[in-house]
Amino acid sequence: MSFEVKSIYFHGKRSILSQSVNGPCALLAIVNTILLQTTDQSPAEHHQLVALVNSGERTVALESIQPILYSLAVNNLQQRGATPEETQAILNLLPSLNEGLNVDPHFAGGFTPSVEVSVFDVFGLKIVHGWIIDPQSPEYANVIKHNSYEEAQGVLVEAYEKQQAGETQGEIIEDSEALKRFMAHTATQLTDYGLGVLKRSLLDEEICVFFRNNHFNTIIKHELDVYQLVTDQGFLKKRDFVWESLLSVNGSINSFFTGNFQPLVEGETVEDEDEDEALARQMQEEEDQRVAKALQKRYEGNKRTTAGNGTNDSANAAAARGSQSNNVSSSEGQSSSKCCVIM
Repeated sequence: MSFEVKSIYFHGKRSILSQSVNGPCALLAIVNTILLQTTDQSPAEHHQLVALVNSGERTVALESIQPILYSLAVNNLQQRGATPEETQAILNLLPSLNEGLNVDPHFAGGFTPSVEVSVFDVFGLKIVHGWIIDPQSPEYANVIKHNSYEEAQGVLVEAYEKQQAGETQGEIIEDSEALKRFMAHTATQLTDYGLGVLKRSLLDEEICVFFRNNHFNTIIKHELDVYQLVTDQGFLKKRDFVWESLLSVNGSINSFFTGNFQPLVEGETVEDEDEDEALARQMQEEEDQRVAKALQKRYEGNKRTTAGNGTNDSANAAAARGSQSNNVSSSEGQSSSKCCVIM
């Protein structure tokens, strides 16, 4: 399994990964969010990930990504003093990030605590959603008492069983009808009220993972609006198309923007593959310098140095990436035909 690389401009030159056949899965959102958040002060693994995506190849293999994420997770868990049980639970989950992830959104915001939700925190990422019911909604009282999607499913099953037994009234049946109406009106797992919550709660320029439609995406708050990263395969060669505004639940008034948030219309894009390749090479050279410095700082106590050996920063960075990939068995990267279904 592999992901195609797209070169973009966002606070300088960057590369991101496009969707695979599995759609916008958790792994894609995690990697792209890290790629956009990386700065000179970021951990060495962030720079390794950037260097991998900037390598000039048109695709990046899953088995090349997983060792870097594994190393980043291990280091972060150690720094946080996680117990062996907590560490093992997270590491057991990593190989399946490209297949699907079970999270349980609350209709008041947030998620039910779980290992699946914790994995985003381990990578230092925030995960949010906008499937939030408006307190002014007529269904609010019946829906909010059950709060989460999983609880709501339990109510629907219980109500169905009661109705099959001949019952036509009662609290569970009444609540189930309200839940059915709410879910029918919010089939895309986003509400106008929830979109407003996102706009108010996120910090300006904050980048995080966004859960919607049983998938995961990367979003950013810019000034007063929220924008979603464009990762669809149809925009792979359209480098200028970087963000899609989230202005409405049904997408009717959404529009596309450059990495600098300049509005676009369909057709306004540069599709020069030679320019993309030149951009990728330039990005790789710049990132080689950064990754070599970051790795030297972390591992300077363990690295052997030879005075005057003429080794350049780019060679050091390439060697570091090669040795890193041997730390974890590539057997964790088995491809899957499963959809990225969450619940």
